[in-house]
Amino acid sequence: MLLLGETASGDIAPYIEYFGAGSSLPRDMALFAARLNADAFQKWEENADVLIRECEQLADNGSSALFEVKAADKMSGFIPILYADAKTQSVSSESLALLYDAKPFVICKEDAAQLVLLLCGKSNTLTLTAENYNAKTQSVSIARSANKKSLDVRLNAKLLYVTENGEVLKGERLEAALTALNSHTNELLAQLNSLTFESERDIFGFSWWYSMRQTAGEKPESVSLSCELQADE
Repeated sequence: MLLLGETASGDIAPYIEYFGAGSSLPRDMALFAARLNADAFQKWEENADVLIRECEQLADNGSSALFEVKAADKMSGFIPILYADAKTQSVSSESLALLYDAKPFVICKEDAAQLVLLLCGKSNTLTLTAENYNAKTQSVSIARSANKKSLDVRLNAKLLYVTENGEVLKGERLEAALTALNSHTNELLAQLNSLTFESERDIFGFSWWYSMRQTAGEKPESVSLSCELQADE
């Protein structure tokens, strides 16, 4: 387990090269970014077993096959940001640092972080919050269609439930909630698209499509990320 502190916020490559094997991580190494400076970490030294146990649990559970840094793709990928509270002896991870060329370029939280995990194949459900609505999906399917110049990636899912202030919605109120949730999710996808493909950073494993187009002597022009959420009839 490798905890990267505040000094690694600019470039993680030296730390991976030092602790890992050249420019890649050992298969059994879990990588976390931690909001811990030297003073804060000292508070954990007496209870290091708690920190290690909690990190191992985060690494093992389904929501945090989170760390994935690919040396073959210019050391791109994502790592979870660890929040450690010395007072309560608790550890959690709700945000992801997205990396390209070993450098973090954005922090994704909550719903955006869930979408990153979906697009990277590390999760298959969403728990969303938009306005006063809360919703959980069934398994999300990802449909990809490509032509010479563009790639369309579409997330499709039915919702297990939608609530507003704790009340389960039906009828017209459910339809209004679906509109808001779809708008919220597609806005987040547009932001991710702008930060990744449109900024020439491929962290979602679209390299197969890039290679196919470049081999044909064509320059990929656009990627479309979209989502359609539906009520479970």
